[in-house]
Amino acid sequence: MTPEAFFFEFPDGRKAQVALGDRFLVAVAPYRQRTHPCQVHYFSSCTGELREETFSVRVLEEGKEVLKAQVRTGKDGFFELWLPRNRRYTLEVRQGDWVAQGALTTFAQSPTCLTELRLSRR
Repeated sequence: MTPEAFFFEFPDGRKAQVALGDRFLVAVAPYRQRTHPCQVHYFSSCTGELREETFSVRVLEEGKEVLKAQVRTGKDGFFELWLPRNRRYTLEVRQGDWVAQGALTTFAQSPTCLTELRLSRR
């Protein structure tokens, strides 16, 4: 997955891609103790620490809330967000009294994998 498209490779060797258009997909893996550096998300190999857990998520643009949702990480420890392209956001993730906050951008060179949101007790 790149900021521009999904890429698929099939067992018979065929390849395909699907353009993302005016939306940007970012995979997010909040963590408490261990993470890995990542810029490009690979659905087949990236794994996060907190698997199948529920979080409250808020996305802010210049202080204005643009998304508020309950999300659940998958078996890989990630949840995905679809956001408009070419924007700067603040992402807040909560689970009980654990909180993480960080920057998120949706430009052509922005990472599609966000693994730097360390949850801390508040």
